[in-house]
Amino acid sequence: MRTNASLTVSFLAWVAVGFALLATAGWIAVVADGNNVWAAFAFALSMSVVDVGILALAVVPSGFLYARGRERHDLLSLLLAVGAFGVIVLEIALLYVLPMRGE
Repeated sequence: MRTNASLTVSFLAWVAVGFALLATAGWIAVVADGNNVWAAFAFALSMSVVDVGILALAVVPSGFLYARGRERHDLLSLLLAVGAFGVIVLEIALLYVLPMRGE
């Protein structure tokens, strides 16, 4: 049976996926614009804050819930949150690898 905490964490995991999709759209815009160094810097700073929020509000609570109850829906929430976290970290890391143009 799903508890209120499990439902809340599941909702936050889906919100994290939404933020990851928005971050991917922003990353594509930065790279498609020619990878301007200042746009990449602003993206990395803003998405770092979002990533810390995903870690604190979705990954850690869903990990605790899954470790406590071993429920399938908690595992799904954990996988969604970790996936969203990983996508944003990967996008930030790729900005440091791709060549940038300075202005």
